[in-house]
Amino acid sequence: MVDIAIRPPESKDDFDALRALCRGYRIALCEATKDQPGIVERYYDPSDFETLLGELAALHAPPGGVFLGLVDGTPLGCGMTHHIAPGVAEIKRVYTAPPARGLGLGRAIMQAAMDHARDSGATRMVLDTMRPLTSACRLYETLGFEPIEPFYQPQPQWADYILFYGRDL
Repeated sequence: MVDIAIRPPESKDDFDALRALCRGYRIALCEATKDQPGIVERYYDPSDFETLLGELAALHAPPGGVFLGLVDGTPLGCGMTHHIAPGVAEIKRVYTAPPARGLGLGRAIMQAAMDHARDSGATRMVLDTMRPLTSACRLYETLGFEPIEPFYQPQPQWADYILFYGRDL
């Protein structure tokens, strides 16, 4: 049996691990969206991505949150939240590294994010994802997320490619 823990990053090493996981997330998105050239660059522009990674703590400061998922003490997953409207939190960049897939780490990160959002005053959680991320979609649906109308306007060429989910907390 594996030991899964979800906690905020606490040290320079934790933030280094978090940034490495986010880079893995971006690579996974690029691999999953080969049929839609440009989509990852639009949302995670390579020239701005490292700047974004350096600002994660500030971008997801309270009432938001940053979550590091550990399996047997090794950082192998992440997720972040921030509030986008009164009572509404968005979860972003939920990722589990390949060695942790199938262990329940993604579910644990999602649950921690929902609990944190609820505790910080959110009554609703939303997210976006992409059609090819079928495992992620299944996870969200098993956690009670349902398709919703977009909470931002995607680029027209990707409007049918980006999926939006939400659920009450």
